[in-house]
Amino acid sequence: MRRWRAWILAAAAAMTAEPALAQPFDRPAQERPPLPSYEEPVEVRPELLLPELPELPELDPAAAGGPRVLVRRFDIEGSTVFGEEDFDPLVARWIGREISSEDLVAVRYAITRLYLEHGYLNSGAVVPDQDLADGVVVIRVVEGRLSGVEVSGTRFYRASVLRRRVELGASVPLDVTKLEESLQILQQDPRIERVHARLRPGEAPGEAVLELRVEESRRWLLELGADNWSNPAFGGLEGDFHARDENLLGFGDSLASRFRLADGIWRFDAGYDFPISARGTLLHIGGEISDSEIVEKPFSELDIETRYTSVRLGVEHPVYRTLQTQLRLGLVGDWRRARTRICAFEDILGGCDPFAFPGSGANADDGKTTVAALRFTQELVHRDLQQVIAARSMLSVGLPVLGASNHDIPASALGLGGFRNPDGQFVAWLVQLQWARRFEPWGLQAIFRVDAQLASDALPSLERFPVGGHLSVRGYRENQIVRDQG
Repeated sequence: MRRWRAWILAAAAAMTAEPALAQPFDRPAQERPPLPSYEEPVEVRPELLLPELPELPELDPAAAGGPRVLVRRFDIEGSTVFGEEDFDPLVARWIGREISSEDLVAVRYAITRLYLEHGYLNSGAVVPDQDLADGVVVIRVVEGRLSGVEVSGTRFYRASVLRRRVELGASVPLDVTKLEESLQILQQDPRIERVHARLRPGEAPGEAVLELRVEESRRWLLELGADNWSNPAFGGLEGDFHARDENLLGFGDSLASRFRLADGIWRFDAGYDFPISARGTLLHIGGEISDSEIVEKPFSELDIETRYTSVRLGVEHPVYRTLQTQLRLGLVGDWRRARTRICAFEDILGGCDPFAFPGSGANADDGKTTVAALRFTQELVHRDLQQVIAARSMLSVGLPVLGASNHDIPASALGLGGFRNPDGQFVAWLVQLQWARRFEPWGLQAIFRVDAQLASDALPSLERFPVGGHLSVRGYRENQIVRDQG
């Protein structure tokens, strides 16, 4: 009787839509990045201590004495940020007049003040020794630069890594405003708790040295928890162990692993991120394996088992970044394979039988669904003191490589009841939007999420859009509905 019941259930499973027997893997729509934190208030931002600057006195040309020379023009050399249209109004009142040495000092002060007012604190003008007989006065501008960064306080970070990141904001001439913004972006690194900086004069004119002291955050993270986010078909209640090293080799690289266990499933995934440039370009490699069995009655009698494997390799780069806004572009190669078998008739058939859910994209002869996709991602984040907006777009293209599923014949010929069987060649566009707003002083927060997916054709089960569960519509089973688009 049990054997006949198993045969009837197997037939029912073959005629049942895939969501009813949810498959145990995360789809692209479920890999939503965490919502970034709010912008830090001014009082917790890093403070850049600056050297005291000498006041430039206002000189009275009428009180000047000593020898004078008739000036026909000024030649200002060495400036890369200002041009004649900026200098001409400053020196116009001295052209065509006889001026003294005090007047030359006044001209030099006027040019230096222009630099100071625009944040170039260690830039200025000098008057070199010269013959003024022809009435042409040469003024040379010494544009300041950052000659060194002295890093202290590091425990896990390599000092050279932080030095290169800070030097990105050290333009020539040195703009203190940009340098301060670079330090504030550095403090947004979750590995750094606090940044202290002091700028002091260097050994030569126009040089400055930055003294940088950092307080690093905790490097290791170990978490142990439990939740009911797993589909009830695999047991529902799931234990979760998460381990992470945020700075494995001192480059700001991170290694993360996660193991999840429920009654009918175990999953292990790991990933490694390595920064390949001081501008924040990240190289990522990761993968996941899982083994599951449906334990929910009545289909538990079929002993439906699924083995899932994935490997991914990608690169991501911030093309635009300020304190409040960041735009990142990424390219990921993603290979996934799921294999499903029915083992209820193992004593009759001498082994487990490959099983393909109708329309899932699986091969009928081995129960495998394989996808090799190239994914182009765009992620925009804007945050301020009260709200965070995160928008993410991902264009996925399934490629006919690395054993990707390919069905050249109608599904009816495969015995799948006439369903159109998708394969690994597809184009899908996923859009995700998150918005968070906090309400002070009540300590309340509202979070809004919306996901949407468009597909050019029917998608294999690995790529479909899921609805239901803690990351989607709460109150419904995990992945209660999966669709090609929605």
